[in-house]
Amino acid sequence: MDNVSTIFNFTEKLGGWGALAPIGNLTDEITYLVFDNQLIKTTVGITNLSQLLLIYMSIFAITLGSYASIQIPPNALPPSEDHPLFDPTDKDCMPIEKGQEISTGIALILPVLAGMALLCMYYFAKKHGGDTISYFFSKYVIIISFTSVSFMIGYVYNNICRNIANKYGIQPNVLNKRYAITLSEDVTIHPIGIEPELALPQDTEEERIIREEKLLENREPISPKNQLVNVYLTSGNVLGYFVGIVFSVLFKYYNGENNWILNNILGVCVVVTGIKSTKVPNFKIATILLTLFFVYDIYFVFGTDVMVTVATQVEIPVKLIMPHYVNRETDEVKLSILGLGDLALPGIFIALCLRFDLFRHHGNFPNTEFHLLQRFERPYFKAAMFGYVGTLLLTLKVAEIYKVGQPALLYLCPGIIISVFTTALSKGEFGKLWEYQEMEEELTYKKTEESLCSEETLRLVSEINENNSDDSEDPDYEIQEEENDDDDDDDDDGQEEQEE
Repeated sequence: MDNVSTIFNFTEKLGGWGALAPIGNLTDEITYLVFDNQLIKTTVGITNLSQLLLIYMSIFAITLGSYASIQIPPNALPPSEDHPLFDPTDKDCMPIEKGQEISTGIALILPVLAGMALLCMYYFAKKHGGDTISYFFSKYVIIISFTSVSFMIGYVYNNICRNIANKYGIQPNVLNKRYAITLSEDVTIHPIGIEPELALPQDTEEERIIREEKLLENREPISPKNQLVNVYLTSGNVLGYFVGIVFSVLFKYYNGENNWILNNILGVCVVVTGIKSTKVPNFKIATILLTLFFVYDIYFVFGTDVMVTVATQVEIPVKLIMPHYVNRETDEVKLSILGLGDLALPGIFIALCLRFDLFRHHGNFPNTEFHLLQRFERPYFKAAMFGYVGTLLLTLKVAEIYKVGQPALLYLCPGIIISVFTTALSKGEFGKLWEYQEMEEELTYKKTEESLCSEETLRLVSEINENNSDDSEDPDYEIQEEENDDDDDDDDDGQEEQEE
């Protein structure tokens, strides 16, 4: 993970970004309209607006990435399809494979690797110019943009559909269908090509019905042993892949590294994807990681000109950029830079806080099922975000006052750690937080014999009146009571047989 973590200001010509129409021209017009606006200059202030936009993008990316990293905690029951909050995407949080967990050894060596990568880019920038490195990395931007943007779009779409379906009582699969793509061996030897009975767009309704009937007659069930691989998708994933391809082409064609809008869209998507896929299993490793990058950031910003050179000369999407001064007459624009490392590294710690809040919730309410729509208290996540936003604002103001690039992690790391640890001490839960350990092996889930939700879970969504939870007329427990009565009758019969 490359960490260009600082706040810098530098000057460019707007013509360099907006030369390619229509997106380039649109970017220029938006820049002039917003950042060369007399009303904004006299009220909010262009610099203040620029700082607020950077903070908002950071909050958005870290929050989204933190929620995307959520998986079912080890002390929760698996999602129940009979639960009123159930959504098929709950199943997506039951991990099939381990994420990119950071161990203690990786945490110790990661700053060294980041420093080596930064020095290599610095050397090439000095020796051959920043354009050489930018050209090299531009070849990989297409892959990065496709994977990150496609995940981001799919995740956001799934969330929107889940909340709309729950709010308006719509079946989840109506808004967000799920698909399975199976690659299997053709043991029955079909003709090569697409199924001949597949319906075509030009077919009439009668022809379509006939073809569908033939398909059902000719299709055969696929034996599990002949299935080579199965891929499961949602409508959100399909939409994400399409948007990812389109965005990658636009980013490449319209020189996205020099277009601050396209650059920031990609930057936010990269941060969200990085936080989701990179996890630290406990707060010990997370604290070590932030502490080491705290030292790393100070050295490369204050000790050398490495960070400044790479950030201002190498045009690669590893930073958020925001205009804070624009002059339409001279085509001059001054930019502020916030490295993606200043979002991703604190974001990994903040995401751990959110997962700890969820673990804490299921500890306070045992025997409850995991569901993404279930609300829970988030004291540690809020504390971490408070520390992050406060120190990021401080960083921006210090850079504005002293006109010198600031190592953002110098402020962010202590701010987040102190805020979270202070919250834990005030709640008397520091030991619980410090010893918290996410399971390293694949989780095994308890299977409940009955398909009905637990009473504890239904209480949380107000489906059961707490003052009348044992009411025999309660439909949620009528079946369970009948089953218990049957079991009692069987026991009585068994006792009578033994007496005879």
